[in-house]
Amino acid sequence: MGPESQDYLDVLGTEDFWHANKDRLLAGFARGDRALDVGCGLGGLSRLLARRGMRVTALEPYPPYLERARQAVRGLTVEFSPQDAWDFSSPPLFDTVYLSGVLEHVERDAELLARARGWLRPGGRLVVLVSAHPFLYSAFDRRVGHVRRYGRAGLRRALESAGFKDVRLRSWNTLGSPALLWTRLTGRLVSRRLLARPWLDRALDLWFRAVEERLDLPWGADLVAAATPNEGGPSLS
Repeated sequence: MGPESQDYLDVLGTEDFWHANKDRLLAGFARGDRALDVGCGLGGLSRLLARRGMRVTALEPYPPYLERARQAVRGLTVEFSPQDAWDFSSPPLFDTVYLSGVLEHVERDAELLARARGWLRPGGRLVVLVSAHPFLYSAFDRRVGHVRRYGRAGLRRALESAGFKDVRLRSWNTLGSPALLWTRLTGRLVSRRLLARPWLDRALDLWFRAVEERLDLPWGADLVAAATPNEGGPSLS
């Protein structure tokens, strides 16, 4: 992904309401002591996992993000690589593999899932966060380089076809849905300056902590999936 495809929320850094709560949610799915963070972005998730004692390998091919991620984890043990998921090769070393905000950016999502399966130890866990609801696909998605958005059935089918089982799905980021629907209907993006206002950041952070962290709500702008590999399923490493 080039600069035009980078995260629309990068202006907010790693401590804003969305990144902080997303990272805390995903870290809760970690299994074992060794994690691979594919497309680590600004490094918030890698930093949180390292703080919790995990050995983390983080991939980030976009140089400005890689540099900011290195700064974010200063003093912690995180192994960085400038490779993307297609260049990275590894035997099954990892207990948890993260694809957070990655899968919707690639045309060959089935192939990427099969590669991720090959990086997992037996009994390991793949954790995926993707943009939800295909009907919400809009100018926002085109701007950030999304190829698609996922429905629950489509994401489950993609995971199972790639050799995963025990798929758990949950919706997340309920309040993001109205903003995305606005963009879908009007073609206008929600202002990043608005999202960066401290009072709004605090209010949204309170919502995530008080509601979305405690309840598995039936609707959200994002989908989170956790799954384990089938023994003998397809993999490409």
